[in-house]
Amino acid sequence: FPAHLSPFLHPLQEVTMAFYSTFAQYYEVIFPFKQNIFEFLKSYTTTETRKILDLGCGTGHYAAQFAKEGFQTIGIDLDANMIAYATAHYPKATFFTMNMLDVRSLNQRFDFIFCIGNTAAHLTHKEFDILLDSVYNSLEPGGVWLFQVRNWDYVALQKEYTFPVIAAQNGRIRFLRTYTDISQDELSFNTRLIVDGQDIFQDRVMMYPISSRRYREMHAEGNFLLIDHFSDFGRTPFDAASDSANIFVFRKK
Repeated sequence: FPAHLSPFLHPLQEVTMAFYSTFAQYYEVIFPFKQNIFEFLKSYTTTETRKILDLGCGTGHYAAQFAKEGFQTIGIDLDANMIAYATAHYPKATFFTMNMLDVRSLNQRFDFIFCIGNTAAHLTHKEFDILLDSVYNSLEPGGVWLFQVRNWDYVALQKEYTFPVIAAQNGRIRFLRTYTDISQDELSFNTRLIVDGQDIFQDRVMMYPISSRRYREMHAEGNFLLIDHFSDFGRTPFDAASDSANIFVFRKK
């Protein structure tokens, strides 16, 4: 995020950033661009959509594809290594290293803001409130806000949750993730990156689950209108009892 944006990080985000800094060089191998996800995101644009903001853009491939298709696109991420990669590989989009809680410092209005990949779950409940206010004030009237997190209604009922292992390059790269110490208010997100049988990184950070009902309430209180709610990018209707994602789409009233 540029010089006029806050250089200060929330303590939690300082810890989180350490993992993602190490992870940057492997990001697009483990989480490659997926056309179906892009098409899902793009379906919420119209002929009137001009400016798009990607919160927690990682290495920037979704922001880059929007820019390639003619949208004015900004991607922001807390980690400088992710943004350095994005800037070097995707020059048509604009990227800033910044805290997404500082999005209003961009002093711009957007037609569409999105945040995918469970990024918002790194924020405490109070911080999510701050983010929501910032998003609202950064959207044009009628603008769309889309975010993806886990289905915390399901996860909160588990003693421990283990993701399927992500394997890439014929098993050379393996990415392991678990949730432990699960409660209604927080949980531990444990990650391990293995390359050629060697541990490259292990980390543990806190995440802050919010129920689907509370997400809806917070947005209603914030003057957003719910327009879609899905379990996946295939538009499966949301079911709180399912092991799934939690994808919300809101419109600024």
